[in-house]
Amino acid sequence: MKIKIATKALLSIMNCVIGTVENNSITPILQNVLFTVDKNLLTITSSNLEVEMSTETQLDKCTESFSSTLPARKLHDIVKALPDSSVLTLTFDKKKEKATLTCGRSRFTLTTLSANDFPTIEVNNKQSNTLTIDASILNQLIANTQFAMAHRDVRYYLNGMFFRVDNKELSVVATDGHRLSTNTIDITSTINPCRELIVPRKGIAEMLKALKWVSGDVTLTFSANHICLKGDCFNLISKLVDGKYPDFESVIPKSNDKRLVADLGHLQSSLKRASILTHDKTNGVKLSLTNNQLQVNTNSLDVGGSEDFVDIEYSDANLVICFNVAYLLDALNVINGSKAVIDFGSSNNSIIIHGKQATGSRNIVMPIRM
Repeated sequence: MKIKIATKALLSIMNCVIGTVENNSITPILQNVLFTVDKNLLTITSSNLEVEMSTETQLDKCTESFSSTLPARKLHDIVKALPDSSVLTLTFDKKKEKATLTCGRSRFTLTTLSANDFPTIEVNNKQSNTLTIDASILNQLIANTQFAMAHRDVRYYLNGMFFRVDNKELSVVATDGHRLSTNTIDITSTINPCRELIVPRKGIAEMLKALKWVSGDVTLTFSANHICLKGDCFNLISKLVDGKYPDFESVIPKSNDKRLVADLGHLQSSLKRASILTHDKTNGVKLSLTNNQLQVNTNSLDVGGSEDFVDIEYSDANLVICFNVAYLLDALNVINGSKAVIDFGSSNNSIIIHGKQATGSRNIVMPIRM
């Protein structure tokens, strides 16, 4: 079986699926990608048993149907090394379990594995719900929330992102127990009753990668055990985390009556300077709020300290409160617009960080002791 394809087109597909390939899997087939040709349609699929990604493209002058697998990393490296403007030929020999890739005067031979051994995720679409959403909006929604996800936490349900679809609203939430981010948007589809699910960290990472490659609308399908993201030329399936997400609404402050408004760039710059001399373990920074002025201090016995001032809009009672500076910067980095708004309660209360016009976005950061 022989197929011809533009090098640039194959590289684009491989870039899309390579993130799902297991690097050091004890199962050899998981280090391969599945090639499936159905007449003129080529589909390439990768899987790590938790997340499955497939992309497709049209071929010229190919009327046969067949399937095989190729080592993903080696194929990706070879295609990257070829000229973008070239056309390559892949010839599969099932009897010898080999595939030959030729391009100009270059020739490569790769060992194949049987397509019958490649695992695919079976999705039960009974009682599923589907919504259509603009890819750029979904990308921004997830990207603005994912920074607060836990990483390798023993509370496994925090190692992912919580999705809730209720009527005409889609909400996503992430938390690691020290900070929380939640964003909500309106959708055109009506989902009733409410659907709640947790998408694992790896699934979120691959969703973000896929959404960068597409424009226009995509569809999200929620089933009992999976979430599916589908675009014009790709299909992503992720298993869900089996667990109950904590009641995040209960940790969002309801009585923060002190408000700081600051130039976003000036506040970020001040905190970045302060982070240079923070203690490695706590990254602690002290914020002192007075009338229209914010004082930013750090103090470490090991490396020294710093002091910085930022002009702000603030007319409430004086307040001193301490935070992990990295958590503050992460929350500020996802704000759209030129102004940052921070709502304070007491020195022991968590704060709410958001943009001046962002009604559906809330970023919660807990204070620390220094």
